Amino acid sequence: MIESLSSRFTVGSWISPEIPLKIEYPLELMEELRAFVFDELQQLSRGGLEAGGVLFGKHREESIRILTWRPFAREPARELDAGISPQDRVAMVRVLG
Repeated sequence: MIESLSSRFTVGSWISPEIPLKIEYPLELMEELRAFVFDELQQLSRGGLEAGGVLFGKHREESIRILTWRPFAREPARELDAGISPQDRVAMVRVLG
């Protein structure tokens, strides 16, 4: 679903039957995220770090609205399901701080 909330943003939304919340997000922000992740993936193929980031927004009774995001550098995963490393946690806390 896509709607225009104001002249500043066009907002999309995502709903899943498993999650009782509607996720709303500016399409412009999703394009920014897509470009960032694409660039990070290109660098990863040349030995760069993995893409990581934190989404910031507002929670309402039945929805979450994503407003912005901040990136952080992640270490390359050593295994397929390595999860988040202690160093990644430190980088994420710095973004939240």
